[in-house]
Amino acid sequence: MNVEPPLESDSTRIKEWNYLHAFNKNTGNHEWTTQAAITHYNTPVIGETSEGKPAILIGRGGPHGVPERPVGLSLISLEQNNAGESLWHWEPEAPNKLSGYGALNTQHWDTEKISWIYKCEENLTVNSNTGELMSQKPLNIVDQYIYDETDKTYHLNEGVVLKNSENQFHCNMAVNDYTFYMVMHKPFIARHNMVTGKNEHLELPHEKNADGSFIWKTPQTNDGFNAKGQLHSNDARVLGDGFQRSFLGSPVMINNYIYFTNAIGMVYVIDANAERFDERALVSVNDLGEKGKTWTVNTLSFANGHIYHRTLKEIICIGGE
Repeated sequence: MNVEPPLESDSTRIKEWNYLHAFNKNTGNHEWTTQAAITHYNTPVIGETSEGKPAILIGRGGPHGVPERPVGLSLISLEQNNAGESLWHWEPEAPNKLSGYGALNTQHWDTEKISWIYKCEENLTVNSNTGELMSQKPLNIVDQYIYDETDKTYHLNEGVVLKNSENQFHCNMAVNDYTFYMVMHKPFIARHNMVTGKNEHLELPHEKNADGSFIWKTPQTNDGFNAKGQLHSNDARVLGDGFQRSFLGSPVMINNYIYFTNAIGMVYVIDANAERFDERALVSVNDLGEKGKTWTVNTLSFANGHIYHRTLKEIICIGGE
């Protein structure tokens, strides 16, 4: 499947919009195009309905003047007899103009519900069987676990009220009743309970020294060079400390552990089933390369007991023989 404008011969769809297209992987032949549009930077997510039928969830809306309308979500059937047809559509009550319902945020779903973020301020839960809104809960009132460098332990600050720039959304994954995401501009991973509305933040180290010790509280830099010594970008937003505004790779869950990777190659492993979101939820912290010389926006892959990752300089395989 691919996201692109309609075929040149298609007179039924809007030429300036993007749609989801399916192709036969054996022949390359075009099979179908959705009637529902999709914003080009949205990530379609495949899953199964409560009846065990395959489907794919797509989204529309967000910044930079994206044209596709209506803002919202569509669940698309992948069954052989009606593949490409919409099962339902969901639209927010807010006016369908430039909206905070950004398709930049991946809409994760299971057989019961969908998790989607609004303006980095609220988490929306939508019924994945009917397309009806189930709940809309704030993300800016949080319990923060802050690392104290003096006594080398975490301390809990309850009911902290954050402004938008302190809780901007990076990359996310929904697991059971929780949505996990990395915070932009601040070294935290967040956990939101979609049922109770409880928000928790766990502070992360910025970097790892060669001796294995962690660097806390101090933003880091990277050279931005690839393996040939070429500078990949002059954009200061990209050459930041790992928590800057950048399109990071998506988190991946392996055996109930969620792997988050930031732009300077720090990999944070979170226990998705942790009872409390304190230091016990942070299973491990590792780096993908030398401090100050590693950069990545790759999404790791897992196959046959091995993890595969990539930076600007190298491909990395982690696992037993």
